[in-house]
Amino acid sequence: RFRQCLLALNDTISNIIGVTFFNLLEVPCFVLEEGEECVQWHWWGGCERYGVVPLARMVQQSQYHYSLPVE
Repeated sequence: RFRQCLLALNDTISNIIGVTFFNLLEVPCFVLEEGEECVQWHWWGGCERYGVVPLARMVQQSQYHYSLPVE
């Protein structure tokens, strides 16, 4: 959504921010998915109860490509 917002603005400032954030800093992106994990452990280390928890999965960011702003 952030990328789409910057591309929709299509001005000099939004392009500088987009190139810096996505191309230079390469800020990692992730999506939250639900997965089953241990939510309660036995005192000796085995899992007592499993449950659904949010898990972050890293996704590859693409480069920020922009068109020159129309002035």
